[in-house]
Amino acid sequence: MCQFLSAIVLNEGTDKEHWFFLTDKLINHTPKGEIIRKRFDGDDLKGHAAIRAYFELGELEGKDFEQTDFSNPANFPSKLSTQIKKGGFSFMPTTIGWMLSPQGKHTYAKREKAYAEWEKAYAEREKADAEWRKAYAEWEKTDAEWEKADAEWRKADAEWRKADAEWRKADARIFWKIFSQAENRSKIWK
Repeated sequence: MCQFLSAIVLNEGTDKEHWFFLTDKLINHTPKGEIIRKRFDGDDLKGHAAIRAYFELGELEGKDFEQTDFSNPANFPSKLSTQIKKGGFSFMPTTIGWMLSPQGKHTYAKREKAYAEWEKAYAEREKADAEWRKAYAEWEKTDAEWEKADAEWRKADAEWRKADAEWRKADARIFWKIFSQAENRSKIWK
């Protein structure tokens, strides 16, 4: 499985060198990006196959690049480190908060509100799930109770899924928005 950050390079080391990678703008703000999001779900969206599909590159075209060490911008070609600093990968959830300055970490911590809402929705879903299981166990006694509990569970599950998706999206966007401001980055990423 490909890791974040993946890219493909053509003609590496020549004056015709060209880097291909997916950015938030390409994935979330183009018709082609919508097609790619539907085709490559979750972790597959960060991989070389999604990049090749978006840019219509053959399997043997270019060289795969993959870097997970964000400790130094020098680990990335300048085109990628520039996009990292701009927050161009905001579609990609991350756990690299140590790249933030103390001020950036403080700002990022505000995401806890969204997480609290997610936890609340999850607790409601769990409560509805317990009621559904109880009603299901008594299903032979009364089909109506089960149907009511089933409807409540489906509603709670849908609300939780929505809150989960919104929290994950907000968490990724908040990190990248904060990181894109130079004063919020660790010294090495300034």
